[in-house]
Amino acid sequence: MRDGEVKKSFSIKDFFNGKWCSWDGRFMGILNGFGELIMLSVVFLVCCIPIVTIGPAVTSLYYAVIKSVRRGRGTPLGEFFSSMKRTMGKGILITVEIIAVGAALYIGYRQAVAMNEAAAEGLAVHDGKVFATVYIISAVLLAAMTVYVFPILSRFTMKTVNMWKLAFVMGIRFFPVTAAVVIGTAALVWIQIYILPIPCAAFVPGCWCFVVTFMMEKVLLHYMPKPDEGDEAWYYNSNEGRAGIRLGGKEEG
Repeated sequence: MRDGEVKKSFSIKDFFNGKWCSWDGRFMGILNGFGELIMLSVVFLVCCIPIVTIGPAVTSLYYAVIKSVRRGRGTPLGEFFSSMKRTMGKGILITVEIIAVGAALYIGYRQAVAMNEAAAEGLAVHDGKVFATVYIISAVLLAAMTVYVFPILSRFTMKTVNMWKLAFVMGIRFFPVTAAVVIGTAALVWIQIYILPIPCAAFVPGCWCFVVTFMMEKVLLHYMPKPDEGDEAWYYNSNEGRAGIRLGGKEEG
């Protein structure tokens, strides 16, 4: 080593006092964001208990995750309950519609299966293969539209019928996103029921919603008006820091 040169070394003290583990550091920012996702998951599950409020709960979870956890505006619980209050009516209506249509498709499919069994035993002339196929395709379309209708409710103000129309268009136009979200959600539900311990439900909804926002926001931006010059609305702001979680304090508004 030459005279005058100072060897730079990394110490544990530097790690904890530096930009990673300081109160406003990256590591603490990630931990804080993960804690907020757990908190939102618990509140979300509680709000889903009445069944008919699943729709508003999903809408509010998405709204709180994208606005507060990712964009750093407001507080997670504040944004969640603000959205619940704003979208409760339409959210319940959409939930009831999904349950009713889903139940009708399931009953129809079971009847088609019964027709197949009867035809196989020689008790009926016609089988129900065509009907079963129609019901399966309809169920897939319902799942595809359900993926988008609640994020649409969280972002746009329009009539319920127009939300369904837009959700249908999105489901077809952005098929890769549709497939990823539908398959991912179904897989996580199956894993949670049959593999993961029950306490894991305390963070799975929020963490999965966090992942979905990265795909969903790109879709929603296609249907949002271009921002005016200098527009700082939170849904146009993509400055989130590393790992998509804010690293510093929150900006109100």
